[in-house]
Amino acid sequence: MIGMELRDKVTEYVKERVLALRVAHPGQYRNVSVVRTNSMKYIPNYFEKGQLSKMFFLFPDPHFKEKNHRRRVISPHLLDEYAYVLGVGGIIYTITDAEELGEWMKACLEGHSMFEALTDEELEADPVVKLLSSATKEGQKKETQISRLLFPRCDHRDHSYLDHFCASIPGPGWYPACFA
Repeated sequence: MIGMELRDKVTEYVKERVLALRVAHPGQYRNVSVVRTNSMKYIPNYFEKGQLSKMFFLFPDPHFKEKNHRRRVISPHLLDEYAYVLGVGGIIYTITDAEELGEWMKACLEGHSMFEALTDEELEADPVVKLLSSATKEGQKKETQISRLLFPRCDHRDHSYLDHFCASIPGPGWYPACFA
């Protein structure tokens, strides 16, 4: 599991938490790390097509001002990239305590052809869903409602338009060869 964060202080905090967990539980948490990066720009540099099974967007910055909506981590353009790196049946988990952002994410995900909402039965059977609303202070707040969570599944009908998009990006170093 890798966390991607743009802010230095948050990245350092997560690194310290991971190191503390490794010390407290020897031999565990070796598959957990964090990297300081702008995942909105560089996620294709880190993952191949279909490599991920889950993506988590937990309490992202809501960017309430309309002029800043382009900075939201869930957007139609970015969903194309997320669909590319998610494997068949991959799931995006979202949770927010900002109702406006919750509605925005839901509308973006429902409007994207590569995603479909999980059924109520699938949500109930997924242990991650229970953890999202109980494992963090933010998740335990009354304002955070399970009804605002949307867990779309990437169904990977056709990625040919994404293959073309990624192959047309100029310059070495932007995308790994396996991504083109």
